[in-house]
Amino acid sequence: MECHYCNNKFSSKSSLTNHQKRTKYCLKLQGKTSISFNCSGCDKKYTSKENVNYHQKSCISYLLIDKDRIYEEKISFLQEELKKKELTIQQLQKQM
Repeated sequence: MECHYCNNKFSSKSSLTNHQKRTKYCLKLQGKTSISFNCSGCDKKYTSKENVNYHQKSCISYLLIDKDRIYEEKISFLQEELKKKELTIQQLQKQM
């Protein structure tokens, strides 16, 4: 199968379709702008969600941001647990 915009050849219809939807130079030939997916860690741009997800597995900036978010969630959870325990202690002290 051949792309009628850039004349590249593909072995399947799905490969051709992916090419026409994602390849920047082919989109430009079609008069379309490419959709970009940005890494929230380093702002690199990718043409598919799958590509940005793959990149983020090794992006140091993204991993640090993600680790910070996880720690913040843990801290919030532990603070809530501490409040519950303190309330229980206060209630038990009143009963004495």
